[in-house]
Amino acid sequence: MSSIQSDVSRRKIIRAKISKACNQTISLSLEDLINLQREYDIISEKCLAETPVDYEDQKAKDDLYKQKISALITMEQTKNTLSAISIIDEEIDDFLNNSNTVQASTPVMNASNSIVENSTNPSYPMNVRASDLLTFDGNVMNWHPFKISFEDEVINNPNLMESKKRNLLLKVLEKDAKDRAMDLVRQGQTLRSIWISLNAYYGDPKKADEYLLKRIRSIVYVNTSFESSKIEIMLNEVRRISSAANSLGAAYVSRSNSLVKEVLWRCGRQLREKLAHVESFVQLVTELEKLYKSAICLDTFERRDSVRPTTVAAAFSVCCIFCNGSHASADCSSSVSTEEKRRIILASRLCFKCISPGHRSSSCPHALSIRCSICHCNHPTVLHKFTIVLM
Repeated sequence: MSSIQSDVSRRKIIRAKISKACNQTISLSLEDLINLQREYDIISEKCLAETPVDYEDQKAKDDLYKQKISALITMEQTKNTLSAISIIDEEIDDFLNNSNTVQASTPVMNASNSIVENSTNPSYPMNVRASDLLTFDGNVMNWHPFKISFEDEVINNPNLMESKKRNLLLKVLEKDAKDRAMDLVRQGQTLRSIWISLNAYYGDPKKADEYLLKRIRSIVYVNTSFESSKIEIMLNEVRRISSAANSLGAAYVSRSNSLVKEVLWRCGRQLREKLAHVESFVQLVTELEKLYKSAICLDTFERRDSVRPTTVAAAFSVCCIFCNGSHASADCSSSVSTEEKRRIILASRLCFKCISPGHRSSSCPHALSIRCSICHCNHPTVLHKFTIVLM
């Protein structure tokens, strides 16, 4: 078959398709109609370029078919514009849904005069209201549960027309998500195309990663395992992040190991090494709960020590804990070794700086004023460690 014959045959097929669309024998979307118009413009020009015998007749037909397809495009654009106008009127929605229910349950006669029931699926509701559906505001962390819910109740419901499904979608979307969907509607996209586009955008795992990483990097920094208030803040935030990761589905939970490592970088070196074995958010929550309980117990013990009667503190100040002499422990010059003195201080739960109860050396109020009279370092003279140099 020559090229001109192939073009003529193709033109005949396109004309037939345009005629069927005008007679509503077939249904074409706005995108299909625009593509059909472009193809017909190209193929008609090719056919007329060969100056056939019936040139004038074919040119007149081309003009008519072009008018038809332009009218079809205009009509489809009008339909999309009407569908895009979302009016929330529950009273009218109920009326229309009830009318559909009556029509669906009314038997009809077929060509052979036998009664046939309209096909409906009783496992799906006939009436779905926007107020009964989950809403979506554009937060990627809420997309997965919204997607599952909307597909179960609307997208896969065979009892709802496509226009009804599209209207419900526009009603439950909010903020950025609704603007995105409205843009797709104005472009003449079908419900299926709109749903695929929204899922590709909001269901992208990279967007969820970016959102979670942003939250993780804003977590309070915990330097040691003794900071109970900071550990509590971290624990609560990790619980929320874990819940958000779980809402993305089982497929995403397997990706959470890298996020857990990011959380550990919000800890001091020693604490990070202590939690290095953790590989999931569940494990991390468990370990942080243990750390929080231990820190709370230590805080309680310290508070109890800090409210001891002043007579107890006085007893410590007038009785040496190293030799039981009647002098301050910091002034002891007995032959007790430095290592033994450290052991006694540790067992007595005293501060290594001022050798007093009620606080640790890291929070000693007198730390800056304490200097060894021998080496001038920041420790009491009683804890100076002598070094024997062999000549």
